[in-house]
Amino acid sequence: MSTAVAVLALAFGLNAFRRRRELPGTPLYVAVGAVLALAGYLVLAAVADPLLDGLDISAPNARIGAGLTLGLAAVFDLFRRAPDPASVPSGPLASLAPAFFPVLFRPDVGVLAISAGADRGVGAVVVGAAIGLAACVGWAAVVDDEAGPVTLRLERGLGHLATAFTLWLAVDVTVDGVIDV
Repeated sequence: MSTAVAVLALAFGLNAFRRRRELPGTPLYVAVGAVLALAGYLVLAAVADPLLDGLDISAPNARIGAGLTLGLAAVFDLFRRAPDPASVPSGPLASLAPAFFPVLFRPDVGVLAISAGADRGVGAVVVGAAIGLAACVGWAAVVDDEAGPVTLRLERGLGHLATAFTLWLAVDVTVDGVIDV
């Protein structure tokens, strides 16, 4: 996987337009969750080589797994409805759940961070995750549930578009891994 594909897959895998409705309404909690998620992706990328060696998984096989995991999550996102905003917890612990895990520190993006960390290094993972997380924080700060219907429709359309692009990137990562095996 190229560095550009790794960065784009990490950024679009977080999909700010789909995640906003799952995040707590307070921008501070979202920002704290994003910082925690970035630290988590950094750790995964830093331990990628020893982790894959310990599990006896080659980099191409990790790429295949990352592409399939990301693709499955993207397909799921295409058909899943956004949650009701009233069901999202609030309060100080909202920085941990749901803002940090599972919304911003996502398992599919975590597997991709491990694979990209092994292939392209920590820098590519940090750049891609930082772009995606900054988009999540920014979009959550700009748009809220009281936004007009046009804005909410635009958000939904952009979310589907970003998900479709993520699916395309997931296929690219998977095919790249298969070719390298």
